[in-house]
Amino acid sequence: MKILIILAFILIAQGVEAIEVGLTQESGQIQITQISNNNIMCSAPSDCFMGYFCDLLSPHISNIPPTECYGSRCVYPCDAIVYYDLPLARIEPIECPPLPDSTVVIPKLGSGTFKPPEPESLINTSQWGEVPANQILVVTRKGCSHCIVHELASRLNGEVVGYIDFISLYQIETSGRNEEELREALSIAKADPDILMAFAHQEVFPEQNPLDDPVYSNKGAKSYQIAGVPQSWDTINSSRLSLSDARIGVVDDGLYKGYGEFNGAVRINTKSNGSLLTKPSSDYPIAGSHGTGIMNILAADPDNGGLVGIASEPLRNKLSVTMINMVSPIYSKTGDAWYMGYMLALSQAAIGADILSFSWGNSEADPDAVQESEEFFKEWANTYPDHLFICSAGNDGKAIDGSRRFPYSYHQPNVITVGCINNDGTLQRDSNRISDTFEVTIGVPGDQVIWGKDDKGRIEDSGGETSMSVPFVTATAALVRSLDPSLDASEIKSLLARTARKSIDIGGKQAAAPKEVGGGILATDLAVAEVIASMKNSTETIAS
Repeated sequence: MKILIILAFILIAQGVEAIEVGLTQESGQIQITQISNNNIMCSAPSDCFMGYFCDLLSPHISNIPPTECYGSRCVYPCDAIVYYDLPLARIEPIECPPLPDSTVVIPKLGSGTFKPPEPESLINTSQWGEVPANQILVVTRKGCSHCIVHELASRLNGEVVGYIDFISLYQIETSGRNEEELREALSIAKADPDILMAFAHQEVFPEQNPLDDPVYSNKGAKSYQIAGVPQSWDTINSSRLSLSDARIGVVDDGLYKGYGEFNGAVRINTKSNGSLLTKPSSDYPIAGSHGTGIMNILAADPDNGGLVGIASEPLRNKLSVTMINMVSPIYSKTGDAWYMGYMLALSQAAIGADILSFSWGNSEADPDAVQESEEFFKEWANTYPDHLFICSAGNDGKAIDGSRRFPYSYHQPNVITVGCINNDGTLQRDSNRISDTFEVTIGVPGDQVIWGKDDKGRIEDSGGETSMSVPFVTATAALVRSLDPSLDASEIKSLLARTARKSIDIGGKQAAAPKEVGGGILATDLAVAEVIASMKNSTETIAS
C-alpha cells in the first residue's frame, strides 16, 4: 500500500492526478486498478516468492525495473508494479485460449483430460525410461490462471493438450524430437517463477512378474484360508445384518468375460470405451488379462462352479464393479499406460465407485511427479473422505525410496499399499518393502493365489505378486463398507491395520508377519467380525 501511495504522489508531481483505485486481478492478466491515465498492467500475486512475469504488450512504466527479460516478457521483483502508459480507452483485455474439452468431470472436485503420446514420439532415456520427446507436464502455483500455461506453451512453440485442474497439473505438447529438446523445454518451464514443477510424462507399469470347487484343490485355497476369507463369509451370512451396496472401481487393462465368470448376480460395468475385451490378452491367455485376474479374485461368479470372488460370494447383487481400461484408446495410443492417464482413469472410476483398486505403479519416477501424485490423493481425501484407494507396493524386491514411487501412499489416510507374502508366511522375494519414506500398510498372500482359469480348464496360480494381493484388500474393504456404510476411508484403513494378524499358523508353528510389509497379514475374518460386533452393539443400544 505504501508503494502505491508513494507512486501516486510521484505521478501527481509530474502533473498526473490520482483519481481512482479499482479492482485487481491475478498476475498475468490486465488489471483495472488505475491512477488517472496510467493503469496497472501487472502486479505480484499474493503468493509471490522471488518475482513474477509480466508481458509488456504496450508502452509502460514501473516503480522498479525488471531483473531480466525474455523478449517482451520480463521478470519483476514482488514489490514492483507495472503501469500502462496509455489512455484507458486504448487498453484492451488479453484473451487466452480456453483449455481443451474435459473428458472426465468429478463433481465438487474438478475436471481434466489428456492426450496420449503418439508411438513415434517415444524416446528411451536413462533417467525416465521411455517417454514422449514432445510432451512435458507442469504444475502451476495455486491460484494462477491457465493463461500462464498457454503463454509458456507458446514460448515452447507448443500447445496445452491436457490438464487436471484440481491439482493445477497441465500437459504441454511441443515440437520436441529428442532428449536434448525435451530437457530444454523442461529447463525453460522450470525457470518460470509461476511454475512449481515440470517433469517428463512417464509410464505406469502393471505389477506382474465356494472354495470346495475342484479348482481350489491341491492347496489352491491356501491364500484364502490365510486371510480368513471362508470364515468371513460364514460370519456375514450368520449375522443376519442387512447389507448395503458396495461399489468398487478397478483401473487396469480391461476385462475379458469370455470364460464365463462374470454373468452372475454381481453388477459389472464395462461401458467405458475399450474396457470390455473381445479376446484374451496375449500376455495373460489363461486369466484373460491382468485386470481380469484382479476381477476373478474380487468378483468371479460364485454360483457357476470354478472361480469364486471374495466379495461376490456374500454380497451378490449388492456388489457392483466398474472396470476402466487405462490402456484403451482413450488413454493410450501405444499400448502403454501413462502418468496423467492413470490419475484421470482413477478419477473416472471414482465417479461411480468409492473403493478403488490399482495394481500398477512406477518405482523410478521423477520426484516432482511423485509429489504431484501426493497432491492428487490429498485433494480426493479432502473432497471425498469416503473414497479409499488400494494400491500395490510394487515388485522391485527392495526397500523403496518413496520420493521415486507413484502412486504416492506414505501416510495417506485414504490410500492402502499392499505387499505380498508367500503361503508359508514368508516375504515374497519380489515384493517391495517399507523404508523411512515408503509405506507398506499390510501383507497379503497373493503370489500363489488362483487368479485365472480358461475355457480349457487350465489355471493360473503363480506369479500374482503384489498385483493379486491388492484384490484381497479391496474385497475386504467392500465387505466392511457393505456392513457399515458410514465408515470412511481412514476408518477402514485403520480397521484393516488394527485387525491384521501378527503371525499365522504354518504346520503347527507360528510364522511372524514380515516386518518388511508392515508387520501384519490381512485378516478379513477379524475385520468383518469387529464391524459386525460394533453394528450389533449399536443396534442393541438404540433398542434399549
